[in-house]
Order: sequence, then C-alpha cells, then structure tokens
Amino acid sequence: MNYQKRREIHDLAGRVRAALGLTGPRLDVVAAVKMIGGEIETSQSPFVEACVRKRGKAFVIELSGDVRDERTRFSVAHELGHVFLHMGYMVDPATWNSVDEYRDSPMYRMGHSEEELQAHEFAAALLMPEAEFRAVATQHLKPQGFELGGIAKAFGVSIPAARNRGRWLGLFSWD
Repeated sequence: MNYQKRREIHDLAGRVRAALGLTGPRLDVVAAVKMIGGEIETSQSPFVEACVRKRGKAFVIELSGDVRDERTRFSVAHELGHVFLHMGYMVDPATWNSVDEYRDSPMYRMGHSEEELQAHEFAAALLMPEAEFRAVATQHLKPQGFELGGIAKAFGVSIPAARNRGRWLGLFSWD
C-alpha cells in the first residue's frame, strides 16, 4: 500500500471518529458499530474469528466468542475498515448499493490481500490515531526504550498491534 492510500485511510478513520464523537485512546468500537446501525453477533463457525456481511440496509459483524478483548476490539475495527473502505457504507452510496452479498474472507485475515492490509490500516488508525499514539508513546518512553505493554493497555490493543502501529508511524524500529 502506498503512502497516499495510507493517508487517505488515516483521514477516513479520523473523520469517522469525529462524526461519531469518539474521543480518547480507548474508544468503544462495539458502541460505534451500534451508533451507525450495525450489529455484532457471535459466529457459529469455529473457523471464523471475525467477518462482516451486508444485511439489508446495514451490516453485521460476526465475532468468535473465544477471543481476548484486545483482539476483539481490533477485529471489530478491522471489519469497520471493510464496511467503510470496501463496502462504501455511509461514505460511497453507489458502492454500498452495488454490494449485494459482500463477505470478506477469513482466509485472508493475515493480511495477504490489499483489502486486508487496508482494513488493518484502518483499524490501527481508528483505535490508535497518530497524534494520540505519539503522545501515549512519549509517556511510556523509558531509558531502555518504549514500554509497549503500557502503550497497548492505554489503547486496549495487543502488544503486537501497538508495536506495528509504532513501526508504521516511524517511532519504533523494525528490528
């Protein structure tokens, strides 16, 4: 994904946060889904961690019932990425109306497609906006380096999610 696309995704995540009045580092993504007319259901499939599908004029995010809270939060934000970026919900009526049965594929959850990478980027930008992330990271800077556990806890995400966000923002090394 190029820099321009990454900026567009960050801008969209910021507009979503602003439009929904979502503030602070630990936003309630489940409430956000409900505020925009979506639903969250527990998946009946043991093979699905999370997926989104269109249901009528709205959407439903299916989640596995046995995933840690941090992972669930990131998964919901990731699925919201698909909702806005690839289904056009509330941002592109023509795309939304052309989508009949969008169903993202859990087979690509590890980021092996452009859509998955974009949804990951959206989730990171929604849950850990750049300015807030930099401020929180600065608060957790110790002589030996950044304290990732504190950063992750502040945003309610996993340590790997916080590490990757810091890497993509140029704060942390890729080593």
